[in-house]
Amino acid sequence: EYDPFTDKGIRTSFWDGINNTAANSKRVTALRKLFATKFSNQTLDEEMPSPPCDFNFGEFYKEFWWNAPFEGECKDAVQGDDCYKMAKWGKTEGIYSHPEYYPGLSESSTIQEFQQLLYMQRKEACPHRPCGIKKEDEAGDAESERAARGVRGNTSPKGDEPDVPRGRPCMANARSRRPSGLPEAPASRGNAPAEHYLPLR
Repeated sequence: EYDPFTDKGIRTSFWDGINNTAANSKRVTALRKLFATKFSNQTLDEEMPSPPCDFNFGEFYKEFWWNAPFEGECKDAVQGDDCYKMAKWGKTEGIYSHPEYYPGLSESSTIQEFQQLLYMQRKEACPHRPCGIKKEDEAGDAESERAARGVRGNTSPKGDEPDVPRGRPCMANARSRRPSGLPEAPASRGNAPAEHYLPLR
């Protein structure tokens, strides 16, 4: 296992520095040597053509780079600014034409809830979380905060999904349940704000 907060493996040093190019090269070399030793009669990786890459990096790792819903400076989006326009478009049009862009939200969600999701998704137009959405308990314990962030939260009795305290905004619940990532921009985006379709950073 790997802890993204310390950038180290859990009870193993194998994943230390997961984005370090030199460390990744050493990992690949070590694994290739192990494979060659254990399966000496098999074709080596470097002797085969490269397979097509269909790995969705953004969807797989999104919980590591989404903003935490209750961290950072708060500032409510107001009519006229770009964040408000994006949130308004999401509530009045986007939720109907592309509901997959807004995991956990619905047409009844508030403008602030749309703002919070856009903030979590690191949209440039929404650099601040809304002030009106609070944690259920401002003093909240660390485990509840991790659950809201969707990283190493408490698990349900079945062990299949995090146990998020009732009363949290629906985006926090959506985050903890690890919703599907946002799709690529469609060929035609109609009246959607252009920045809405920029790749997540």
